[in-house]
Amino acid sequence: MEKEQKKENSKKGKKDNIEKTSVKSMKTVIEKKQEDNIQVNNDIFSQNNDLKSRIYVGYYTRFLINCLLFVFAFFLFIICFVSGIKFKVNYNLNYSIKPGIDYQVYLKDNDYYKEKSLKEDMQYITDLIDYIDVNFNYNTNTNENSNYEFKYNIKADIVVTDRNDNNKVLYTDSEIIKDETILKEDNKDKVSLSENLKLDYAKYSRLVSSFKSKYVLSASSNLIVTMHVDTIIKNSNVDDDIVNSEDLKLTIPLSEQTINILKDYNKEGRTGTVSKYSYIKIENIYFAIASLLFAILVLISIINLLRFINKSSRPNSLYNKKLHKIMKEYDRIIVSLSKLPDLSQYKIIEVESFEELLDAKENLDKPILHIEIHKNQKSYFIIISNKEAYRYVLKEVDLQNEKKN
Repeated sequence: MEKEQKKENSKKGKKDNIEKTSVKSMKTVIEKKQEDNIQVNNDIFSQNNDLKSRIYVGYYTRFLINCLLFVFAFFLFIICFVSGIKFKVNYNLNYSIKPGIDYQVYLKDNDYYKEKSLKEDMQYITDLIDYIDVNFNYNTNTNENSNYEFKYNIKADIVVTDRNDNNKVLYTDSEIIKDETILKEDNKDKVSLSENLKLDYAKYSRLVSSFKSKYVLSASSNLIVTMHVDTIIKNSNVDDDIVNSEDLKLTIPLSEQTINILKDYNKEGRTGTVSKYSYIKIENIYFAIASLLFAILVLISIINLLRFINKSSRPNSLYNKKLHKIMKEYDRIIVSLSKLPDLSQYKIIEVESFEELLDAKENLDKPILHIEIHKNQKSYFIIISNKEAYRYVLKEVDLQNEKKN
């Protein structure tokens, strides 16, 4: 009995030694392959000694993160676009130009008129005229703020013509009352020009009377006071500028006993509309640039999201075919996990193929743990033993590279 017991113990010891030797040999082979072919690299944990583990981000979390990035970028793009860029359709700029002349005739002291001045559209005795007070008015407006530019001047022309034919000019003389003036007004909806003159009627009348008496002429003579205005109205919302030229004339007869003053200008004025059917205008350059950057970010996030979905939704891919085959053939020895185990305390040994992991499983007599890291893209198969973890990584990209080679 004792001999038989010794024989059994000897057989058992030999068997344990063979198993230990086999496991040790297996470890040596795997570790040697690792040293010769690949560098041990832990995809889950950082090499930083202070950081022992990292948080695993699952498929649905990654999908949600990609969607949130897209929504966030799109939301910021909309805000910056609306704040920085203005888009309108059927834009109409309405404008109005209204010239005008007002005058009053001021009288010398006399025994007949109690008033110091006479209103418009009357007949006036020339010997009683002291001076004529004239107001030139030029009013412009648009329905939205615009930029205005005016160029104007005022001159007085003395014209002596044949009494029987006004087309026959006997004498002319000109006097610049106001030199050419440029006025600019920006970002306003209305601008008005107003010029006041006090015309010395007697001065001009004496000049003409002297000329006619010297040459004993029977002629007609007039003093024509003209305000010439060139207008340009610009608005960035429309392509065409509003351009207008206007002459405001006041004709005063000279060397006559009585006179009737005539006004000559466009009393109706000018109104109109400049239209633009569609346009894009930059309201704020900084927001516009930001919207462009966020538009690029939106495009990148869409591409990443589509790539992520595309990679994760291919049931007939090489990865899915191989995973299905492994799970079907070795279902009884594989344990599926819902959460990645903490491997920070283990030395991770990368295994090149699932067959080598099967060899390790037979020698270690441990279950194979499985978890899918990236849906339809990447899985881990792990065997944990003592302080070591044997890991086989199944990846779509590796299978594709193998197929190409």
